[in-house]
Amino acid sequence: MPGPETRNLALLRQKMDVEGLDAVVAVNKKSVIYLSNAPMAWADWAQRRADGPRVHFVVWPRGSEPALVVPELERDVTVEHSWIPRVESYPEYVQTPYERLAEVLNDMGLRGKRIGIERRAVGATYWEEFTAGHRETRFVEAGPLLDSVRAAKTPAEIELARRACAQLDRAFLTVFSSARPGVTEIDLHAAMHEALLARGCGEILGGLLSGERAMVIHRPASHKPLVPGDIIRTDYVAVFDGRGANLSRVAVVGEPSPQQQAIYKTLREIELAVFDYIQPGVRACDVFKFYLRALETRRLSPDLRLLGHNIGIEVHEEPMIVQADTGVLEAGMVICIEPHILRQYQIQDQLLITPRGVELLSNGFDTSKIFVIG
Repeated sequence: MPGPETRNLALLRQKMDVEGLDAVVAVNKKSVIYLSNAPMAWADWAQRRADGPRVHFVVWPRGSEPALVVPELERDVTVEHSWIPRVESYPEYVQTPYERLAEVLNDMGLRGKRIGIERRAVGATYWEEFTAGHRETRFVEAGPLLDSVRAAKTPAEIELARRACAQLDRAFLTVFSSARPGVTEIDLHAAMHEALLARGCGEILGGLLSGERAMVIHRPASHKPLVPGDIIRTDYVAVFDGRGANLSRVAVVGEPSPQQQAIYKTLREIELAVFDYIQPGVRACDVFKFYLRALETRRLSPDLRLLGHNIGIEVHEEPMIVQADTGVLEAGMVICIEPHILRQYQIQDQLLITPRGVELLSNGFDTSKIFVIG
């Protein structure tokens, strides 16, 4: 089980000092998991609802021990996995989550203090109820602060990401190498799951498509058989020890045509140009604008208004590599870059931002040329 060394707690304390916060309250699922390692899979549907009856919190005070607040149903499994010794619970459907949170804040001596809370993750009704009993307490939005802490990876986190990338690339190689014309998309998808589970993967998302079906993103795999000339488009997330790899690899069934080779070469040129552009201090939106220019010079347009994203506890975290995100890329972040062109061709790699540029973490699959199946 990953330990606190996979969390940037020193940065959290530093930012709390700078902001003059007496405590931070994590509400968003990804922040709660980050600060506590509490498992929330069974209550995930409720945790994603801002007005849900089963909400988890971490109360992280400055200078004393944190507390984890969970519904009674989740208490036993939380105690098994969390590294926070103090676990408080509440009877869901009897007491609201925020009634119990208010009690815990009072018990920790935080009434009347300056507290950062992920306000954007709190439902409107709950917020009115919660603050009505804490009018003398000064609550400020802590979402961006916690985003920035999660984005700055520790050496232990980086190693987990590197391992996840290596395992996912090995699965791609195993499945692509054994595939032949005539097998179906579902056959390949099942083989990916089997290969990843055999390597200790804890969670698998995504899938693959072939031929004309690959032109519509997020379709489920089907019983369509692979035929010569099909392009195989993939987008998988594989989570190992709480850290995921999000990679996309391109394959073709049978020898690629000159046109297919040329398109793939263009895709790779664009991806490598983006790699070279990324430096610490560049804004996410500027990386996306560079990508648009790289497409325009080749008389192409973007398939998606997304080039990539930060990756951490969740697959898509801030900053997002999109036109409207002004977040700054900094050394220590792990990001995914995923250019798409002509609707069928998508490549995705995972990078560590270093003081000098980027380091490719997903280096276990030769992407210099399109992979040939069969």
